[in-house]
Amino acid sequence: MTSSGDINSAQAREELIRARLAGRRGGAARISPADRSGPLPLTYGQQQMWFLNRLETGSPEYLVPMALRLTGPLDAGRLGAAWAALVDRHEILRTRYALALMGDTPVQTVDASPAPAPLPVTDLAAVPADQREARAVELVERAAATPFDLAEEWPARASLIRLNAEEHVLVVVMHHIACDAWSMPLLTCDLAAFYAGTTPAPLPVQYADYAAWERGPEVAAVHERHLGYWRDELTDLTPVDLPTDRPRAPVRDWHGDVVDFQVPAAVAERLAEVGRSNDATLFMVLMTAFQALLSRYTGQSDVPVGTMVAGRTRPELQDLIGYGVNSLVVRTRWEDDPAFTEMLSRTRTAVLGAFDHQDVPFARLVEELQPERDMSRTPLFQVALTLQDARSETGDFAGLRATPLVAGSRVSRFDLTALFSRAADGTLNGHLEYATALFDRPTAERIAGHLSRLLTHVAAAPEARISALEILDAAERELLTAGAAAVSVVDRRVHELFGERVAATPD
Repeated sequence: MTSSGDINSAQAREELIRARLAGRRGGAARISPADRSGPLPLTYGQQQMWFLNRLETGSPEYLVPMALRLTGPLDAGRLGAAWAALVDRHEILRTRYALALMGDTPVQTVDASPAPAPLPVTDLAAVPADQREARAVELVERAAATPFDLAEEWPARASLIRLNAEEHVLVVVMHHIACDAWSMPLLTCDLAAFYAGTTPAPLPVQYADYAAWERGPEVAAVHERHLGYWRDELTDLTPVDLPTDRPRAPVRDWHGDVVDFQVPAAVAERLAEVGRSNDATLFMVLMTAFQALLSRYTGQSDVPVGTMVAGRTRPELQDLIGYGVNSLVVRTRWEDDPAFTEMLSRTRTAVLGAFDHQDVPFARLVEELQPERDMSRTPLFQVALTLQDARSETGDFAGLRATPLVAGSRVSRFDLTALFSRAADGTLNGHLEYATALFDRPTAERIAGHLSRLLTHVAAAPEARISALEILDAAERELLTAGAAAVSVVDRRVHELFGERVAATPD
């Protein structure tokens, strides 16, 4: 099954950003095999994942589930052998993480390759046929909420759900310390190849080699060159303080939910045209619109929003399962009430600056900038936006028909995240992920509606001022313009009402 997996590739924020980045890659020397005679370090991103896991060991916040419905005559034994071959190929799937024997720094331990064994199977033959789908979703959600003990367990699990002789669901759950969105299509493709009896080309390096390289002095020098930009860009950063349905708790809650919405293909194409006319990309247009909406809610004209990039800038990493994703902060600042196109120009500059300096791992950036510690918020940004390319809903898995089985998300890593993906017909599918500790579902639905309407207005009138962009629906506008509701005339004082009550009910 083939697919493109960049978490935010969206044609790499389209060709503009690709071209910008293509000419600047110098960086450190190539990645070479690490010295395996001593302790193996974690990457900065992995160490952050390890720390968060230690902080809340039972949390599913950083688990990455994948469920594929496989239709056709499945050989479960051959699939088990293919999984063992996959774990043999990618060391990171058989790696454990714990503190070094002497010290307070985590290290990784790569275990020996496993012997082929059948995957665990849950057979739903005894469940009525019309209930099996729902039961399978329940099992996927349960698997996606079962935590890993990273010191004792490998960070990847695979199992099968048997619906009938011709339909199975392959369930893979991984910890984020060992994967990212780029990794999941690689995993599927490699697993399908092994199942089909073929062997992918050898990997030039393993993830532990990359981790050792990232911690080396040459890469440290590269980080230092880029840190100056981030120190200047993120100084005096103020959190995006959204109005919420409930007060923010002292410790951030990871529970979340998702509201889906759509931007019609015609509107999406017009938004892309707005970008092209302003030497910008669709991603930049969406980012500007989201920042404009957040500004309308908060009154802030300095809005930092996070986004994610694949971090696979080295050729050695293209086919490697592992944690490569990096977070960037896009901080747009403006004065007065600019036109949308003027704000887009500012966002374009911020996006290109962030991408030019993406080599610094986000965890390294937090370590360097040391923002004020606040357990109720994520550091540096609290809202995020991503754009993904369209992905095929069906594919071939070594002769089997593979389709995703979608289970609901119950996690929100930020206060709000706007996720967009482009469908084959040009529609922009939107998903607003929100923290349920802060927002009720009706509030999230209103926010999604506001964003959709704002994008429609931008498509029609990109020169409009930010304050003039339409976000309200008819009912909201009626509520604001109908005037005050009628109230009773106050013609008596409180003590007079009290006296009347006493007289009426003296007992």
